[in-house]
Order: sequence, then structure tokens, then C-alpha cells
Amino acid sequence: MAQITNNEKLKQQALREIAEGREEISAEVHRVRQHLSPARVLQRVVDRHAGLLVVLAVTAGVIPALLIFRGKRPPPVMISVAKPPKPVLGALLLGALGLLARSVSPALIKSVIMPHVLEFIAKKKPGTATGSPKV
Repeated sequence: MAQITNNEKLKQQALREIAEGREEISAEVHRVRQHLSPARVLQRVVDRHAGLLVVLAVTAGVIPALLIFRGKRPPPVMISVAKPPKPVLGALLLGALGLLARSVSPALIKSVIMPHVLEFIAKKKPGTATGSPKV
């Protein structure tokens, strides 16, 4: 009789250990899924390298602009005073790019740069609305 109760206790203990192991495995799988989530990975990259991403975006815009406006200079041509020169397509494109840059820059500053500035200020001044005091 003592043998049977001892076996039952061992079975119950083994079942408890199996359940605890399953819970640990489930928690680890959940942690790994969260850690390797593409959205979280992208968010970490943007948080860590925001300045570099801004520089790359500006570079990606400047290089095509330089390639578009680059070209061989034609030999100088005497322009008669009676005929005014025609507007250059490049000047119009440059004006359009300037307008676009002026209209996009406030949104870029607000969405990319300001969160980092506010976070820096919150770290420097503990107890502000955006940050919590460090103990």
C-alpha cells in the first residue's frame, strides 16, 4: 500500500515538473518571438541609428540631383540682345525640388528628430512629464 501511494506521489511530482517545463518553454518561445519580430528589429535599428538614416536619406536625394544636373558644358555661344534666353528645365526642376524640400522638412524634423531631442531632454531633467525620475 505504501508502494502505491509513493508511486502516485512520484507521478504527481513528475506531472508538476512537466507542467512547469512547458510553462518555461512557452515563456521562452514568446520572448524569442518578440525579440525577433521584424517590426521590433526595425524599430531598434531606427532608434539606434536615426542620425545615420537621415544622412543616408539626404545622400540618396543629393546624388540623383547631382547626376541630373551634371553634364558637359557646351561651348560659349554669343546670345543676341534681342532674344532673351529660354527658361531652363533644370532651373524649374531645382525650384520644384526646393519647394518640396521646404514643405517636407517640418514633418521630417517633427517625426525623426524631435522624439530624440525630447528623450534627451527627459534624460537630462528627471521628473519631467515625458520622463520618470531616476532612483
